Amino acid sequence: KAIDLCSGEWILQLDADEEVSKELGLEIKKVIKLSNDELLKREFSPKKKDLFERHRKLLEERDGRIGEEGEIAAFFIARKNFFLGKFLNYGGVYPDGVIRLFKKGKARLPAKNVHEQFKVDGEVSWLENDLYHYDAPTFSRYLLRSDKYTSLTAKEYEQKKIPLNFVNFLKYMFFLPFWRAALMLFRHKGILDGFPGIVFAIYSGLHIRSSYVKYKEAVK
Repeated sequence: KAIDLCSGEWILQLDADEEVSKELGLEIKKVIKLSNDELLKREFSPKKKDLFERHRKLLEERDGRIGEEGEIAAFFIARKNFFLGKFLNYGGVYPDGVIRLFKKGKARLPAKNVHEQFKVDGEVSWLENDLYHYDAPTFSRYLLRSDKYTSLTAKEYEQKKIPLNFVNFLKYMFFLPFWRAALMLFRHKGILDGFPGIVFAIYSGLHIRSSYVKYKEAVK
């Protein structure tokens, strides 16, 4: 692996569609020079702290405990997703925390699914500033990626052996898509992102429907 060839104490791992903001770059240069005691004393704004804690809770409900007791060995970085000409701030899309900065030899990918986080030998903290994410700079690009991800979700449905009955037809074709879009728009205030936020919420709901159709097609 390329990560194993890195020689520095700290590793910053980025995807091709991610960009380090100026503020994030300065923060990284600062934190990698701090001792563990100094890292533990870092303070976040109340709003950011609440966002970070809620996002971590959601990730741990999905993936299990992130990190272990010990010194800080990695950092979540909040990602801002670019969609239809603007960065999304609402809809449950932000902070979209990903582990991108970690000590060499302290993090690894289990390679179980596309959404997985690094498994870290040590505590995981947060960085305050944002990583810019341009995975869907155009709507056409978004649809292409959506086709890929719905296929992966369909495989997850197949592994779970979701029954193909009338109740699940209504659930996955109508109720869950509507519910997800409504949550993103109103509970998570995605509507405040304007047209891009509304479109993103609707198509996030449709992801469930498309995945179910692909699943049904595959198990015929």
